[in-house]
Formats: sequence, C-alpha cells, structure tokens
Amino acid sequence: MIIEFDFSKLADSMYKLFKTMYKEDENVKKEIYRAKKFKEELRKIPNHPEAFKMLIDGIVSQSWYYSRILKKPEYRQELDILLQKYGVKGLSTNEGREVFLKFVEKWAPLRIRDRVLQQINCLLDLLKETSFREVIEDMNRRGKIGKCSIGKKGLNDFLRYMGYWDRVPIDIHEMRFIIRTGIYLAHPKEKFDPLNRDHLGEALKTFAKRYLKGKTIADIDLGKSPGIIDIFIWNFCSKRRDPPSDYANICGIKPKCSKCPLNKNCLYNILKGKLLT
Repeated sequence: MIIEFDFSKLADSMYKLFKTMYKEDENVKKEIYRAKKFKEELRKIPNHPEAFKMLIDGIVSQSWYYSRILKKPEYRQELDILLQKYGVKGLSTNEGREVFLKFVEKWAPLRIRDRVLQQINCLLDLLKETSFREVIEDMNRRGKIGKCSIGKKGLNDFLRYMGYWDRVPIDIHEMRFIIRTGIYLAHPKEKFDPLNRDHLGEALKTFAKRYLKGKTIADIDLGKSPGIIDIFIWNFCSKRRDPPSDYANICGIKPKCSKCPLNKNCLYNILKGKLLT
C-alpha cells in the first residue's frame, strides 16, 4: 500500500485554515490579542496586575477553562479590591500578604487547598525580592514557582500568554491533532513515544520550524511560535466555545473529516481512505 503524505502540503493547508480562523473565530482572535498584549505590556509594566491575576486564577482553580470559581463575580471583585488596595508587590508582605492568603484559602477548593496555599506562598516569597516580570522569567527558566512544582500544562499555558511562544501546552486535544495529522512523525529523534506529551510538543516545534517558518498571522512568525499554533489547534479540537464557533470540535473525540479543511493532507484521513478502498 503506497501512502502519499507530504509535510509541506499539510503545513500549507494548516496555514490557510489558521488565517481563516483568525478572521472568523472571535475566540482565536481574542486569545492571540491577549498573548500579544501581555508580551508587549510586560516590558513596560514589571508588576502587571492583569498578568498577576491570570497566574492567581490558574493556581487557585488549577484550571482556567473548567473552573466554576472563576465564573463567580464575587471572586473577581475581591481580587480586584485587594490589588487596588495593596498592589501586586504589596500582596507579598505584611498585612497585604495576610489578607491575600485568607482570600486564597477561602476560594481554593478544599481537595487542593494545601497545594494551592503552598504554591501561593512560594510565589509571594519570590515577589518580596523582585518584580513579577522577574518571577515569570524565573518560572520559565526553572519550570516551577520558586521551590514549588506546578502542573506542566498550566505552566506552559501561562507562559505562552506571557510571550514565551515556544511553550506548547499539550492536552488531549493537541494530542489527537498532532497524532492524527501526522505531525508526530516530525519528531527530530528516531526513538520517540507518540503518546508522550513532551515528545508530541517537540514534534510540533520541529514541524513549525521546518514547514511554517516565515508564515505569519497578526505579525507572528508561526515557525518561531508553536505556542501560538497551539491556540488554533485547541480551538479547532475542543467543543467548548463562547461565543460558538463553526470551527469548534472538528477534530474532537469523533473527527468530522468530511468538514475538515485539512482532510486531503491529514495522515489519518489518508490512511482511512486507503484502508477502505
């Protein structure tokens, strides 16, 4: 059985799809705007309150997308009041720290409260000595908050939005897409595990560098920004959307190959066609 699979054709069809998504999908446009905004503003605002709030949201909930806590206006109002009163640095010492820890203890789910408080204390210890921008750079270098470990997906998600666009958050949606399309075959080493999330992230980075270099969206070179590519992939595979999108859940649990703009160049669809003929 002869299979014709071309990385370049897959990359071209992905780029065409992503450009269309950027024009038509408000969720994608909003997320890319946010990533660019944080990257630009953090250069000027070392203790960026909105960036700080994003990290706190991730730690307190241990999930940005599926948390009921973050949807409660009381949570957001309390956090805003604390930041207005003490500022980002002021929450790391004295009264500000004491009040902030009580806030975290109140909102963190009971089953993860101890872990959340540990991570918050590590964050505040760092923040006493330096700016929040330096804390973020330290997180990128060390892969943790001070001495405290943090989930790899959440860490990469946060750092990607802070401008570290080489960071690729991998969950089940990206895993499906990278394996189905054949991108996993771009892994630079012969021995790799297609079910290993780190290996899949490396495969996407290699694919982007080799086949999407020079292709830009919103002045972002996709060849240098696999983390931005991830925004498109996640929005193409996940079914959760607000507002709804025509591109949601195309490559979900049950792939909608007949509706997929990549189907002519996707390894999964090519193999399926060969096996059925």
